[in-house]
Amino acid sequence: MNDHTEAVLDYPLMRHALQAYTVTPMGKTLASELHPHADATGLDVQLRETSEMAATLAIGADPPLAPVVDIRSYLEAAQIIGFYLEGGQFLDVAQCLEVLQRLRRYGQLESQRVPLLSRRLARLSDFSIVLREIRTALDDKGTVRDHASPALQDIRQRLKRVRDRVHRTLHGLMTTYSSVVQDPVVTIRNERFVIPLKTDFRQALRGIVHGESASGATVYVEPDSVVELNNELLHIQAEEERERLIRQLQEALANIKTLRGLLPICYSCKQIRDDKGYWNQIDTYVREHTEAEFTHGICPACAQKLYPELYPSSSDLPP
Repeated sequence: MNDHTEAVLDYPLMRHALQAYTVTPMGKTLASELHPHADATGLDVQLRETSEMAATLAIGADPPLAPVVDIRSYLEAAQIIGFYLEGGQFLDVAQCLEVLQRLRRYGQLESQRVPLLSRRLARLSDFSIVLREIRTALDDKGTVRDHASPALQDIRQRLKRVRDRVHRTLHGLMTTYSSVVQDPVVTIRNERFVIPLKTDFRQALRGIVHGESASGATVYVEPDSVVELNNELLHIQAEEERERLIRQLQEALANIKTLRGLLPICYSCKQIRDDKGYWNQIDTYVREHTEAEFTHGICPACAQKLYPELYPSSSDLPP
């Protein structure tokens, strides 16, 4: 059906109206891409699915859908070697996968009430392992947890030990030189722990000056006795381990295939209809390498098998 025919039938208006009822940006995109088709068997099943969904909504047994961030760009980025997602983006992915997990469970629990919908939901993959890896590695703010791995935990313990040594040393110096200290508080300048001294007494303590206050009344001095400790702090960083964890999560996300395009596939036997109208088994290569997005119908043979009351003989099947 061409664009002119769709316009005469007000199909674009129907698509627009349908988009207003979608919950996710992915659903809105799918609604905007709907077009009429002439697969009578598939249309019959889709009408039954729609009726089943309408009846379910009418009694308040709504599927556990929830608004989520569009993660399609994240999944595409996960395929790029050397590109890593931020912690917050991983949390967006986790939120989306959690919704999918709830929908999958809903299909299992409500299979008697919504058999057609349950068949669709049964095709959802189990993302529990990916979810566990994300939740174990990241906290609610997207920061890598200390206990995400033994190596990272060890690194942060070392950081704490060295930081404590720096603080003890500086507090000892501030006690000794209390008369020239502006405020007895350890502060940070240029990623170094320093002591705030009164400007007139900057020479009272040997060390490196890292600037002064806006008023000019205070200079920030890094005493010679903590220079090496500050250097050690800078070197003991968790970045390498953090990147390794993010890389592991990235690899897990890369296994979530992003499929594009629309291909008619029988929801029962998984046969796919080619461009000549023949129904064939899906090749393994398609599953592993395609970026197509599948839409689901039903082939004539499965229609007769699953709905014999509608199609008692092959002559009743659509061509």
